[in-house]
Amino acid sequence: MPEIYANDKLAVVTKRPSGIISIRIGEVPDAILHTKISSLILQPRDQFSGYFAVFAIEGAQDVQNATAAFGLHEVLPTFIDILTFPPSDRPHLPSSITNVTMDQALDLVASTFKGIVLYGACTQPPAFSIEFVGGFDDKSPER
Repeated sequence: MPEIYANDKLAVVTKRPSGIISIRIGEVPDAILHTKISSLILQPRDQFSGYFAVFAIEGAQDVQNATAAFGLHEVLPTFIDILTFPPSDRPHLPSSITNVTMDQALDLVASTFKGIVLYGACTQPPAFSIEFVGGFDDKSPER
């Protein structure tokens, strides 16, 4: 994948210790991603869906406090996700996550559900958006 961005001077491709490939394009303010989440309890819908997991991470009290402290506004994506709870042997997150950064929690979502977490930010107005794309289709019987 790094070869796709070989001629793009604004793109930086790195492999994180978690094994996740990170692609950074341009100067993206990412202080919010370094927010430490002391404890996050995940509801069953959050555990089995990358979409709901991202919302739970964004809704963590530590993240909400940091969002306010940084003067950020969250741009929420619009989506419809009808989730039926799959068997517990399907890929899922644990019921709680502790002592991780927001970035580490998002890496966990991407690796668990084999999807892509998109983070975008702008400085004027100060705002950010996080979305989960692709991954396991909860309705697919072969997974």
